[in-house]
Amino acid sequence: MCRGDLVDYGVFPAETIALLREHSIPCVRGNHDRWAVGRSCSDAPRASTDAEPRDVNSGGLSASVLRFLADPPTGWNGAFDGTRGAVRHDTPGSDMSAFPQK
Repeated sequence: MCRGDLVDYGVFPAETIALLREHSIPCVRGNHDRWAVGRSCSDAPRASTDAEPRDVNSGGLSASVLRFLADPPTGWNGAFDGTRGAVRHDTPGSDMSAFPQK
């Protein structure tokens, strides 16, 4: 099970996503994944010296990778390898609920 943030931390996001797809590993969307596809980029974290939000897609992610990042749910309930569970990236409701609404 993948708990999100497939981009912005590692150096091989496309390769990582290819492995997840190849092995049919379920994923939930992380806030960095959401930022990469342009959903509420204004709440992306900033370095103390940055005047603008970070560009998490600066690595030139392919259209296929961006489609994959846009697809996962914010939460997952089910069974994986015979074990039942619930997985969330941030909060039970949404990865958006940790941010103040504007």
